Amino acid sequence: SDGLGNSTYYLENILNKKEEIFNRDFDVVVMMIGFNDGALANSALAQNNYRAILDYIYQRNADAVVFCLGVAPSYYNVEQGVCTHTDFNEKVAGFCEEYTAAGKRAYYVDTWDSEEWDKNSCFGDTVHFNEKGNAIIANCLAKVALPVLREMNVADASYTPPVSPTGITLDKSSVSLVAHDSFGEGVQLKVTVAPANAEVASVVWGSSDRRVATVDENGVVRAVGAGTCTVTAYTFDGGIAATCAVTVTAEGGDSLVFDDNMKAAATWTGGNDAFFKNGKYYGNAIDPDPVTSVKTVAATDRFFLSLNTRNYCFNGSLTDQTQNGLFTLSLGDLKLRITGIGYACAVLLGDTVVCQYIHGDYCIDRVEYGLLYDKGKVTLTRNGAPVASGTCAAQRFSGSIVFHNQNPNRVLIRSIRVSAW
Repeated sequence: SDGLGNSTYYLENILNKKEEIFNRDFDVVVMMIGFNDGALANSALAQNNYRAILDYIYQRNADAVVFCLGVAPSYYNVEQGVCTHTDFNEKVAGFCEEYTAAGKRAYYVDTWDSEEWDKNSCFGDTVHFNEKGNAIIANCLAKVALPVLREMNVADASYTPPVSPTGITLDKSSVSLVAHDSFGEGVQLKVTVAPANAEVASVVWGSSDRRVATVDENGVVRAVGAGTCTVTAYTFDGGIAATCAVTVTAEGGDSLVFDDNMKAAATWTGGNDAFFKNGKYYGNAIDPDPVTSVKTVAATDRFFLSLNTRNYCFNGSLTDQTQNGLFTLSLGDLKLRITGIGYACAVLLGDTVVCQYIHGDYCIDRVEYGLLYDKGKVTLTRNGAPVASGTCAAQRFSGSIVFHNQNPNRVLIRSIRVSAW
């Protein structure tokens, strides 16, 4: 995207729309090419298109400053924990050197130039970013861009250099929460940036493990599941960080149905064993049989049921179970139904929709939908935050956990779990 609403998919689209995209005066351009073109590292067409875009930029403004961001991550192998740069990054860095030698101002930004990358939890999937990944990329850009942009200011007697942050603190160094008990209000972290007159005092937030706790853009932390994680606030200017340790305990005990190694966590009946690969569950075809846990939940008046998916599949109807691309997770008469693409979710009592949520965009990042039941009140959550609510007459539920897959494409189910108390 060019920041003006001109979202494109390939370099050739940008090149074809260059007059429309660059339809106003500009001095600075930030170019970030996605993995779809980065994967075409050996394609002469992709390289020529990139050069043609740069040529057009300098044709419009010979003094333009261009920041060329590399592709990140680059060929990250989750199983092996290895990440290597795509050749396209080397090509882009080489382009910047060539244009600089010709007297142009082209700067390469290495988006992997940070020790903050957590390769296991920072990426929603192998090519897209979550909140922490975006923050790190912004910091990598700031390292290169801010010194250059400051030099662009014309020095005169009235010019005062901008004041940059020198420190950042949070009002809490640690917080303890109870899983599934703070979806509504959460815990507010307050941040102080020093000095008080810092010109760019804005911060970005990130959680090291959103399966434990999430943090929103205002610094509100909400518990999701038992465990520990770190919530970090970064100054946009300089990337100075302050952290808060988060400990989440499970009220009444977390009964983990399965996780990334689900076969070791629970025994399941029904379903297709061919879907299990490398200790994980992949829905790569329509499963004709429901998968039922041998564990049952005794009569309880409070429970939390969640399904965490990664990647995406075909979008289907929420209420019509004959449609493909659906996951249904049920406990008794309550059902948590999710489109495989993570686009929407609904809670059903039998066949009646109690509450539902439409995200408005496809979720190709990892997404968790949860059903929180509390003495007749039903709350639908997405990544730890409440998104819809409803009520039902029943006061207690019991029964087995049933997972029904109607997903025709390859989707990794990261976890299904239930906590009852």
